[in-house]
Amino acid sequence: MRLATKQEVEALFLTAGLPAQHVWELPNGYWPRHADYAERRAAEPWWLVLTEIGLVQVGWRKKVMHIDWSDTGLKTIVTPDDTTKAERYVHAWSNDKAVAYLMELKRQAATRIVAINPDTPFPAYPLPEDLVESAVGKVERVYGDAEIDKQKCQSLIGDIVRQAMSATLHRASSDLNTKARA
Repeated sequence: MRLATKQEVEALFLTAGLPAQHVWELPNGYWPRHADYAERRAAEPWWLVLTEIGLVQVGWRKKVMHIDWSDTGLKTIVTPDDTTKAERYVHAWSNDKAVAYLMELKRQAATRIVAINPDTPFPAYPLPEDLVESAVGKVERVYGDAEIDKQKCQSLIGDIVRQAMSATLHRASSDLNTKARA
């Protein structure tokens, strides 16, 4: 599966336990912006996916799926596999590997959120302004010169990310409490 449709992207993330809250289609980030590649670029878009941990970008290069979570604020290596990787991205050679890497990314994100202080109620954590600005910037790049109400966009993205972070923190805290009782 080459992630040619929004439904395929949603299915990939859902399989990884990281449901997509919103998906934007992006121009292919690998093939050159040249007329010779126009058909291929159109057939193989990349995707920006808003998840409970933040924005994740995915798209196929020649033989690998590029998964980039730099807009989440997380810096982590998600696999010991012999593949191209860094603290903010990884290349998956199959959909199965992509699912495994996304699952590990979610696990590590939950661990880091809880590590802040699981006893502090969520509203004590303000939404990082750079995360909101990054999300707004991505939306602007997707929609180009279209009229965007930046304040409304920031508010909407802030609400979505706050809800996602709150849900993740609540689940992680519940898991810790369950483990503590066991």
